[in-house]
Amino acid sequence: MAKTVHIVDDSPSVLQYLRHLLEKDGYDVRLYSDGLQAVPAFRETLPDIVILDVNMPEIDGYTICRHMKADNRLQDIPVIFLSGSNDIRSKVLAFEAGGLDYITKPFYDEEILVRVRSHIDYDSIKRNLDTKVRELESTLQALEQTQDALIDTRAKSTIDVLVGGIAHELSTPVGILLTASTLVQEQLRSALANSNSIHADDFTTIIESIQLMHNNTEFLAQLVNTVKQISSEEFSVHSEVGGIRGLIHTIVESAVPTTDRRPVIHISCDEDIIARHPVQAMMMIFSKLIENSLDHGSSVEGLPGGIHIGLQADGRDMVITYADEGVGIDRESLSFVFDPFFTSKRGVRKHMGMGLFVVKNIVGGLLDGRITLNPDKTPGVEFRITYPLVL
Repeated sequence: MAKTVHIVDDSPSVLQYLRHLLEKDGYDVRLYSDGLQAVPAFRETLPDIVILDVNMPEIDGYTICRHMKADNRLQDIPVIFLSGSNDIRSKVLAFEAGGLDYITKPFYDEEILVRVRSHIDYDSIKRNLDTKVRELESTLQALEQTQDALIDTRAKSTIDVLVGGIAHELSTPVGILLTASTLVQEQLRSALANSNSIHADDFTTIIESIQLMHNNTEFLAQLVNTVKQISSEEFSVHSEVGGIRGLIHTIVESAVPTTDRRPVIHISCDEDIIARHPVQAMMMIFSKLIENSLDHGSSVEGLPGGIHIGLQADGRDMVITYADEGVGIDRESLSFVFDPFFTSKRGVRKHMGMGLFVVKNIVGGLLDGRITLNPDKTPGVEFRITYPLVL
């Protein structure tokens, strides 16, 4: 969907010129020659950015901007001022009114396009970050409520580690975002205060900072989604009556990627087990285990080995064994594999070290079962999952 640019200027020639320039670059452009009509129109169709002429007959751009900043719906919309005046006092008034940028006439086409694009990208990243922070705060609140309801002290200790780990993982991207956003503001203000016009080359540092903010916002989104998988409010034990063999085969086929890295799956089940099986929990468990095998369990040659899944009933318990033929886990790490945020690939952005912790949380918290790791399996790893059957 095209981004919307609203332009307010009493000069018909400027309005038409800017419309032609911005529409060629893919924007949806709305024009206003009367400043008094502009703010009510903004409320009807929220713009992504506003370009305001400073000097207009009935109401100046500063006043329009102040009206926008006093309106809860409009206050976060970025404003670029357009003026024939290049004195410092005019620029200071523009920033005091709430503007983010100030362009002097005559302007360069590339200058308009770069500034509009930069401010829209920055605003989009900021809004996305605000949303992810709110989601994360909500998820953390759910975790705190879950912690208060826990009686088992060991479970409480695990939640403490999880919350502490989340805070640790957040500190770096949030710090980068704050630094980058400050740099963007300082670069803009410094450039505007010391030059009559800004060319595209001056925006290299700003654009790099915006990209850095975007990358770290994606990391925060990934963290939010991972934490959601742990929260009991985001997960339920949906079960269906049927045979375990067909269920696991369907789940595994949907979880394994159809690429050159597709491993060979072996499922052994001497006698099909008809019961009420936790479908949603099984989907999450096997998707995380297979993801772990593909990311950490590749063979020495770099290709995925086979995956072996065993299914059997032991009295009133369901027993699942899961093993791969990868490089395995070094003995020093065996006691940490189920800990939150533990990974052997620290520094690789997508590897957050939460997969096996999520699996353990589902098996123990939702299925009332347990998962163990065979320390003697070599090569590769072997997990054993046990939980009560519901007949």
